[in-house]
Amino acid sequence: MNNLYEERATKQKKLWEIDRNMMCSVIGTCLSMEEARRIGNRFGAKCDDETQIDSVIHAMLVRDCVTQNPISTQVNKFLNKKFSGLVRVFQNLKASEQVLENWQRLLSEGLIPGGYWAAITHNNLTTKDKTRIFSDVHMLSHLVGSSNQSLIKRLVEYENSIKRLEARHGNSQRKLQQKIEEQEKTLVILQDKTKNLNETSKNQQTNYSQVESKPCHESKLRILRQRHKRLYEEKQEIQETADVRLRRLYDAERKIKMLEQNLQSLELAVQHASEAEQEKKSLQLNNMSILYVGGLHSSTKAMESLVKNMGGKLVHHNGGSGKKELSNLPVLIADADAVIVPMDNVSHASALEAKRACKLFQRPYMPVKSSGLGALATALTEIHGK
Repeated sequence: MNNLYEERATKQKKLWEIDRNMMCSVIGTCLSMEEARRIGNRFGAKCDDETQIDSVIHAMLVRDCVTQNPISTQVNKFLNKKFSGLVRVFQNLKASEQVLENWQRLLSEGLIPGGYWAAITHNNLTTKDKTRIFSDVHMLSHLVGSSNQSLIKRLVEYENSIKRLEARHGNSQRKLQQKIEEQEKTLVILQDKTKNLNETSKNQQTNYSQVESKPCHESKLRILRQRHKRLYEEKQEIQETADVRLRRLYDAERKIKMLEQNLQSLELAVQHASEAEQEKKSLQLNNMSILYVGGLHSSTKAMESLVKNMGGKLVHHNGGSGKKELSNLPVLIADADAVIVPMDNVSHASALEAKRACKLFQRPYMPVKSSGLGALATALTEIHGK
């Protein structure tokens, strides 16, 4: 068992054995802000200005992790545990080319933190491939840095909108529930009155006065039944209204969750951008035309701005399944240099037609898992690499 552990250990570098100029990107990419705070607080990180505590903790970890000490040992142990699955996969790779190939696959899938840690700590990684991997992460931070502020602003706006919606929905729900309870009580009272009238009517003797009163009882019963029916219908309408509002709330929460997931990879990638120690040549698309099939309409302007800043042009197709949309798709693909399709927000018909047309016109077809800017940024990096 000890021999097996030693054999595996020889295939992976310790954190303090990584090049010093890469430490900033490793800490910033592989540790989330919350994880860095927990470690920093454990080792007594303090700052008079609470708004700068994250920066202080990041600087402390980058400084102390270049040598072996309790802090670097703790961070090394934590990252190996956090990414244990990917570390085991990379430990089975012997050649540096295999490490680079697996890293590029994880990069295209958006699994950047775990893939970066498993690759950069592999003992057989050559200096050339190590520089390539570091460059990928470094350029990704430049790529998303310009649009990160607008994304964060949009996220805050969505979160505030959700809070207002939840507060408004909570008040409406309470009022609806109170009204339903009041109507249920009224229904019970009406049912009791109807029951009593029925019993009274059955026990009446058939004399003249009773015969005259019978139409009166029947009239009251008819009125009570009509009122009972009306109240029941109103209760159903109120319940349906409440169900519609609940569905809208759930839809809004689902959209917010998707936006938060799209932003998570971006936030991890840009944590170290301001302190990166090496500057690379800016990523340029050289006037390439990128066709984006599907996605969220609300993100179109942000995507166009991102591609424009990289020196390219974004053409958007809504990814619909109508005849007009499908007939326009081959024409757009013929004029494009590459095609990106977000599989979480595109019709099945458009996705198949885009794949077929790309094969016909010999254009790169790049399906991505999500319609967020993070997935688009990763795809653009891969396009540039090709």
